[in-house]
Amino acid sequence: MMLSSVRLVTFDVTGTLMRHTGTVGEQYATVICKYFNVNRSENVLDKAFRKTYREHVKLSPLFGSNHGISAKQWWASVFYGTLLATDVIPESRLKYVYHQRIERPFLALDSKPSSRTSQLDKAFNDIYYNFQWEALPHAHEVLKLIYDEYKVKERKIVAVGAISNNDDRISMILKNAGLAKFIDFVITSHEAGYEKPDPKIFQQAIDHANNLKNPNQSNVFIKHLLHIGDSHEKDYLGAIKCGAQALLIDNDKQQHSNGLPSHHVTDLNAVISYVKKRIN
Repeated sequence: MMLSSVRLVTFDVTGTLMRHTGTVGEQYATVICKYFNVNRSENVLDKAFRKTYREHVKLSPLFGSNHGISAKQWWASVFYGTLLATDVIPESRLKYVYHQRIERPFLALDSKPSSRTSQLDKAFNDIYYNFQWEALPHAHEVLKLIYDEYKVKERKIVAVGAISNNDDRISMILKNAGLAKFIDFVITSHEAGYEKPDPKIFQQAIDHANNLKNPNQSNVFIKHLLHIGDSHEKDYLGAIKCGAQALLIDNDKQQHSNGLPSHHVTDLNAVISYVKKRIN
């Protein structure tokens, strides 16, 4: 089947353009040791975080947006829940806060923390606002070339976007990494109310592109979208099934049950030649 010319390019963020600096357990341990006189327990915290995170995703998907709570409350619950699942800090130092709009207790920050919990609140705010990310190799070069060459200079594409199954901090994370200036819009699952591979989040990218296009440019349709990401299910199949084009970045050379799709590369650097073929 002949593929349509690409007029909109979107990228996944986590694992495609950006990654955490070290493990979550390492970052949690650094912050906890900053506020409490405890031993570092990176592996224990990392294991507890993964379990707590999965429970929260199941309990309240989309970082709490469908339960009327903020992403910060959601992450506070993950933070406190992670600590409760370990003995890094005695349970007596932790305080439950209940949220009435979901079926089971949901941990969150006190609006007026007591002196016993104020250090925990400070620790959470530290990890929430200062969680460390770094750009993946070639992310800056790839975005700059696509944006400068194909959008600004040649005007062959209407926009460059990011679609992330994350909360709204991702925009600031991209800005701090120096990548935001090459991205016209960012769609997060928390803000959108649905996540990849839901077709509606890809359609929202089309809507953004049509709002950004010049009056003399024709409308962008789903067939004109090329989405690039590292998840076979959420990025690649999600885009393909809704009628878009997709490119899988197989960073870890993962083995897929049905084999790798024909449209895949092993790192971001290889994206440039692929995009060039699809745009020209």
